[in-house]
Amino acid sequence: MPLIRAVSSMFSLFRGSEWWVYKTPPLLTIAYLEIITQYLPFEQSLETLFAILVSIFSIGAYGYLINDICDIEVDRKAGKLNRMASLSKKQRLFLVLSCALTGLIPWLIIGLTLPLTIALFALYLLLIIYPAPPLRLKERYLWGVFADAATAHTIPTFFIATAFYNLNETSRSGGSSLGLIATVWASVVGIRGILVHQLWDRNNDLKSGVKTFATKFKVASIRFWINYALFPLETFLVVVIIFFTFQFSIHLFIVIAVYCGVTLVRIDANKLDPSPPKKSEVALYDFYEVWLPLSLLTLLSWQRPEFLIVQALHMILFYSVIKNRLGNALRLFLL
Repeated sequence: MPLIRAVSSMFSLFRGSEWWVYKTPPLLTIAYLEIITQYLPFEQSLETLFAILVSIFSIGAYGYLINDICDIEVDRKAGKLNRMASLSKKQRLFLVLSCALTGLIPWLIIGLTLPLTIALFALYLLLIIYPAPPLRLKERYLWGVFADAATAHTIPTFFIATAFYNLNETSRSGGSSLGLIATVWASVVGIRGILVHQLWDRNNDLKSGVKTFATKFKVASIRFWINYALFPLETFLVVVIIFFTFQFSIHLFIVIAVYCGVTLVRIDANKLDPSPPKKSEVALYDFYEVWLPLSLLTLLSWQRPEFLIVQALHMILFYSVIKNRLGNALRLFLL
């Protein structure tokens, strides 16, 4: 159908397949946690979830468009495909402004508090100065690492946690602590994520003259700090987050036990690596993308059946990653 082809073409233009199904579920996990722990109203939760989904896609597309526009010449030197290269300047500007506006509209309708306004402003600004000269933070080593983590994980997580926390004027104790811990956890996840991706892109970046943290320092040194500092801290923080929900249901113990069993099999199969030097599966990503959000949604739907519609929508939107991750886990036990 023409409409489906048009949507698919736009999704490809925004490089949606590279980030939508991987970065969105961990962000939604924070929303589900807040709904469970604060027992938030269904109608307000649904409205806010819809606004978040629209914003994640629109602002994510906005960021990738700006990044690709600023990388046209760099990608040409490296021999990499850049979808913005074939578009005119007017077309590029139209796409960027459209995505920027679409990401804002839901919150102009719902309403923004001062912290949310500051977070959105910081996010839009960082997504510009990260790839764009003269600052071009992505080539400023550690600043580039922090900026990428902030735009992809830290600021969105803070925004979502705050947006849902504000829905309940009589929030239960622990809600603000959960948001703070989740934001710190997301920051560590983001730092590890960008360092791993810089390791994967290291050869291309050296070829095209792009300066990153991974091109400045030795691979072995970066992997050491990831494996023995960032990854243990990240694991500790996600365990703390999970303990926030244990008071609401014991069923998460079962989910964690099953995941630990799968993880042990993966260790035996040498398939668990916090910082693989070449593109492959990364430790805990399957937990963040599939296991944790689905288990929380199952808990939420069991306690409050009206949220079954949210679980169904989640499984439709992220069907591909759910199928791949759970399929991989099942195959490990069948081998």
